This record gives sequence, structure tokens and C-alpha cells, in this order.
Amino acid sequence: MNSFQIFFANILVLLNIFEIKSNFLQRNNFNGLERDSNMLKRNIQERTKRSIRIRKVDIKWEFPIKYWIDPESDLNETIIDDALKDISDKTCITWKKESSEIFNTPGLNVRNRNLCASFTGRSSDNKSQEITFTPECVYKGRLQHEFSHALGLVHENRRPDSQNYIDISFDKVKSKDIRKLQPFESEELLSFNISYDYGSQLHADSKVYSESGSLTIKTKDPNYQNTIGQDTGLQYNDFKQLNLYYCGRICSDKKLKCKNGGYLYSKNCKKCSCPPHYGGSDCSKGKFLKNNCGKISLTAKSYKKTLKVAGIKKCYYYINTNSKYKIQLTIESSDLPQAEENGVCVRGKGLEVLYRKDPSVMGAMFCGNTKKVTMKSENNRVSIYYVGTNTTNFLEISYKNIGK
Repeated sequence: MNSFQIFFANILVLLNIFEIKSNFLQRNNFNGLERDSNMLKRNIQERTKRSIRIRKVDIKWEFPIKYWIDPESDLNETIIDDALKDISDKTCITWKKESSEIFNTPGLNVRNRNLCASFTGRSSDNKSQEITFTPECVYKGRLQHEFSHALGLVHENRRPDSQNYIDISFDKVKSKDIRKLQPFESEELLSFNISYDYGSQLHADSKVYSESGSLTIKTKDPNYQNTIGQDTGLQYNDFKQLNLYYCGRICSDKKLKCKNGGYLYSKNCKKCSCPPHYGGSDCSKGKFLKNNCGKISLTAKSYKKTLKVAGIKKCYYYINTNSKYKIQLTIESSDLPQAEENGVCVRGKGLEVLYRKDPSVMGAMFCGNTKKVTMKSENNRVSIYYVGTNTTNFLEISYKNIGK
């Protein structure tokens, strides 16, 4: 084999390992690198069923995880350190920052490259691995996205059950990127029975890998279209997945039962880590914010009622009805904080309506001027989170119970 052939062969190997993106600065380009499924299948031990996100590899990270940031990388180390600390604060995962490059032992060498990317999971028991960023990728959302790949998480939209929640227009996807949107097989992933979460930091946005800027992912529930593509950091179920994978044994013998999709907090097994809409020691209580929110516990009847809220405030509302019924809600009119440039309505700015059965997932996000949008709950309860950031913001939403 001549030198040119060797060079060309090496290029092919690299392209197989790395999912190089043509435009690494765009939010709709997801750069988490996922090792070829053929490599992974050597480690399969059992068949999984549903709610899957962590690749089933037999090499888990041991703590603390060593990481080194190339001093010549021109990457903001403080922001990187803070993003990792946030993961440590919410899990049992710990990190150790090294002063020199890591060799011949598991660890992450952080470098400045022309793409933001990571392998999925720990790749070796006696070698380090690279995780790369551009300076533009150094913000909490993207950093945690890539480090969570290194910890084992894969994209939510590639779960084996994703076809129940989204439709992908492969004819609108760049040909070189089609495989990056294809779902994994059940055998390739671990299951923790966590529901599909449109709000995961690991969920691609609506125009990911688009050939012409048109939508490539459509949510089967259209009310969730502007929810996918969250980029502010790992969300509740992302952290839950990491906790169950790495920290599940810490509190395994405790009697406290967490409700509403909560789980035992690995740093204090006497309390639960609760989803955003709930609190209390066992996640059984709603969140009562002292923000002039009015009555927050509401009951849906057979006739239409209306909830009105306005101004700069944060308020949770909880609507319940008899277990024989479901709840129909209609956003009659609203003026809410605007969407991000990519069309995503960010949690914590605008309106979140959680009408799915699992209260641990992110609700449908709404922003801007929304009116005459109707939705139906999956069971007999709904929770609402209103965040107004301007005196002109308001919400008028009607609700009533309906037969199942």
C-alpha cells in the first residue's frame, strides 16, 4: 500500500469514528459522537424494553473522572469547571482536574478543535479519550451535552421508541447525516423506564441536519414542536438517567418512596430529588411561590372555567378532576416572552403546560402570542408553569373535565 492509500484509509477510519459537522456553530447540528453499533454489540448482555438512553457498555467511569483542559486551547476553563460542578451537585459523579495531559489511564482531554464532539461513554480501561469544543461551544448547555455523551447518554430522538413521538423527514436531511438520526435497536441501550422527554438537553431541534432549512423533525403532538431543542443545560430526566446509572445503589435500601417521578437524592438518601413542578421530602407537594399568583389549586368541572395571570412573575398552577375524567385546556390568548432565534421556547421563559401522565417530563412549551390552542390531559391532572418577564405578558387559559 503506497503512502496515498495509507493516508486515504486513515481518513476513512477517522470519518467513521467522528461525526464531523459542516456547521458546528449552528444549534441544530448535534455533535455527540456515537461509536459504531457493531463495536457496541460485543458488550450486549440482555434485551431491554423501553425508555432507553444510556448505551449498554461494560466499562463504567470510576470516580473521580479525570479531566485536563489544554492550556493552549483558548477555552474558558471557568465555564467548563462550573458546568461539571453542576453535574456533580446533582449526581454522585465527581471530577478531578489535572494539570497535565492524561495518558494511559481513563480520563478526558479537553481540546479546541473545529467541532464540538465526544465519544459516547468510556472507551477504554487504560487509555484517555478526547472531548473537543470550539470557543463558541463553551456555554453550559453545549458543554453538558457533550460531557453527558462521554458519560454514556445518547440523543433522546434516537431512542428505539422515538417513532411513537416524532416523525423524521429523511428526504429533507443531508444524505451524509441520515444515519445520525436513525433510532438505535433496543439491544444497544439500557432501560430505566423513563418516559420519552421532548425537553431533554439531548433532544435534537426541529431543523437538525436540514438540507434546506426546513423542518426535519416533527413532534406527533404538535403542541411540543417548540419544546424540542432545549439548550440551557441538562434537564431533570437527563440527571435522573445519570443518577440511576451511576448512583442507583447508593440509596437502594432506603424506605422513602418518591412520588411524581422523583428519585432518591444520592447525596442525601433521606430526601428525594423532585421534578420541577413538585417538591417536599417525597415530591408529593406542589410548588407554592409567593408571587401574587392567586389560587393555585384548581378543580376542573364539566363547565368551562378560566385562569388568568399577568405581569412579571413566576407561578405554578395545579388543575385536578375526578379520576373518571380527563382535562381539556385551551389557551384562549396570551402574550408571552419570545422564542429563541431557532424557534425553541425555553423552559423558564413563557408557559409550560404539563398534561402528560408522567409528571417528571417537560411539559409543552409556549411563547410569544399564542391563542386557541387546545390540549387534552393523559390522566386527571395538569400542572402549569407561567413565567412572565415583562409587564405586558399575560395568559388566559380555559379548562374543563371531559370523558375518557
